[in-house]
Amino acid sequence: MAKITVIFSTKGGVGKTLIAVNLAVSLAKEGKRVCLVDLDTQVVGDMAHLIGLHPESCMADLMGFLKKQPQLTKKADFVVKSKFYNVDFLAGVLKPQQSGYLFPERIAEVFAFLDKDYDYIVVDVGKSFGEIFLAALNQANLILLIVTPDVLSIYQTKWALDTLQFLHFPLDIIKIVLNRAESLSSISWQEVRVNLPVDIIEKIPSEGKLVNQAINLEVPVVVNSARSKIALAFFELAAILIGNKGIFMERRNIDQLKITEETGEKPGQFWEGQGLKETVLEPDIGEEQDEILILKRRIHARLLDSMNIKRLDLKVFSDRKKARDLKDRAGAIVSNLLVEEVGSFIPSQEVRKK
Repeated sequence: MAKITVIFSTKGGVGKTLIAVNLAVSLAKEGKRVCLVDLDTQVVGDMAHLIGLHPESCMADLMGFLKKQPQLTKKADFVVKSKFYNVDFLAGVLKPQQSGYLFPERIAEVFAFLDKDYDYIVVDVGKSFGEIFLAALNQANLILLIVTPDVLSIYQTKWALDTLQFLHFPLDIIKIVLNRAESLSSISWQEVRVNLPVDIIEKIPSEGKLVNQAINLEVPVVVNSARSKIALAFFELAAILIGNKGIFMERRNIDQLKITEETGEKPGQFWEGQGLKETVLEPDIGEEQDEILILKRRIHARLLDSMNIKRLDLKVFSDRKKARDLKDRAGAIVSNLLVEEVGSFIPSQEVRKK
């Protein structure tokens, strides 16, 4: 099963497309089967340019074929093979006007179509929250948030993390890659780490001259300047992803979960044991709903313990700001407890919301 890494930043110009390309090539250099996917529908064509490709079909086309002719759809008709360690490339769209043919409800189907042929799928989703953006994030095993060491980037990253937690993404699925680290007049990586609640897994140095040279040649910097500090940082990032399998969070749908109630005698067990249990009318809420209810009860119990609700001053609830802060804190805790209870990431945003 392919490990899906989704790369994004809410601030433009931080180098996320460059990082996606060079990470994909670095993984392929180690013998891994890699597909690079461009889902940045606002800045179309940049990723293809960085690896010297000119695709003639895209994911929007693929979605149409998967819907109408799934058995006849061939990967080779949509995926382009690059000359750099055989990294495959799939464009989201060829023109911004085609964005309307990308359907968020079919994103999972596309990744499932690619899954069996790759070890890693690296996806650039751009910088704007939207339906396609969220659909891709819901399929991720790892989210790499690209940050530069400046106040504006840190501020926007905080906002992005708050938003992701509101959408019930656990912090454990998110890691930071610090780009242009140690550049002049920048904030230190230690200061960045203190201000953000997720780990920095790699620091990419600033080597603008080498990067610009590689861009102009349409060659990844890890190929054009393989011995440079920036290339070594990308190789190190790839090694982290290959060597630390625990960095990827497993995805499981609610119907794949095996959720059981806590052990201990439940009301009615005594009479059932004596063969004297009586039945009552119950609404048919379905197995999936049952599992969600069980999960909610368990998370609710742990949430009360985590937040020490019983010891809270009741005045907190009459103070709007404090009540809002408490609600935000609870939301973040619930997202992380959900992963702990299930043991994996639930890709359905609707199920996470329930």
